[in-house]
Amino acid sequence: NNMKEQKMNYDKIDNKVIEIVFVAGAHGSLGSAIIEILSAKENCFCIGLQRNIIGTRSQYDTEGIPHTLMVPCDISNFPETATLIRHFIDPDSLQQSFNDVSNGSFSRTLAGKTFRIGKITLVHAVGPFKYEGYLTKDLDREIDPLILQMNYEAFENMAESILSNNIHGQMTPLHINLCTFGSVSEPYDIPLWFSFNEAKKKALHYMQSQVEKHREHNNPKVSGLYIRTSTINTGKENNLRPNAPEEVKKYWLEPKIVAAKFCEDLGNLEAGECIIDDLIKPAPNFDPLKYYQPENLDLCWRSMMP
Repeated sequence: NNMKEQKMNYDKIDNKVIEIVFVAGAHGSLGSAIIEILSAKENCFCIGLQRNIIGTRSQYDTEGIPHTLMVPCDISNFPETATLIRHFIDPDSLQQSFNDVSNGSFSRTLAGKTFRIGKITLVHAVGPFKYEGYLTKDLDREIDPLILQMNYEAFENMAESILSNNIHGQMTPLHINLCTFGSVSEPYDIPLWFSFNEAKKKALHYMQSQVEKHREHNNPKVSGLYIRTSTINTGKENNLRPNAPEEVKKYWLEPKIVAAKFCEDLGNLEAGECIIDDLIKPAPNFDPLKYYQPENLDLCWRSMMP
């Protein structure tokens, strides 16, 4: 019944101001949980960017999830990603996607109807982690290029593709949200995962600088959301630490919890605001200063790794 009611509401949309949400890492446990929540919002349309889509069609309707389109995209290919993002924020190209009935629920909502883009949200839910095992800090170390590319440079490339687009000339005031994720361990500068920390710092600094730079403008307004989490219970995390005992894993965050917190913060995000939020599921008697000592942490992690 709920779905029927939703569809009835959507049929009434005409010349509504809509929000476009790009989610990088859309098939990951965090990205898909975010899409599930945001796609249920009225006038919100999700474009899921995902490298590993099986099949040959250029675009995919997402079964059971309203107004969401999965698009194969290797975000490490910067020109291809920029072209794709520009396609979906160009009102004429977007109208074509809405009019293409093969796009299922994504197109059904706005096929043949007029709309204006009022908000564009970029969610970078991709962030490969590398356990490097350094016990001492050395700021002259080279950051691992893949970790830097996927945690920072790909985020910057997608954000620039949105910020530099000529859609800003439209009459509707545009609000752009730049969102990504970090780790609650960042303030402790842990050398064991030096590259990951440094790449996340660069992503945060870039996001803050764009919010600051656009603060004086009326159009577009730019906001930033950066959520630092403790360990999230994903397939990748379980592959990294397959021997983690249940006593430890019960304090790992579930992706749906992180997604719910993210969407709550996003809903409260004002134009021109930058939110940094921490999400932790702390074990009793958890002492970060003790836990984050590199020697202690290294022993603890190596006991859980293959």
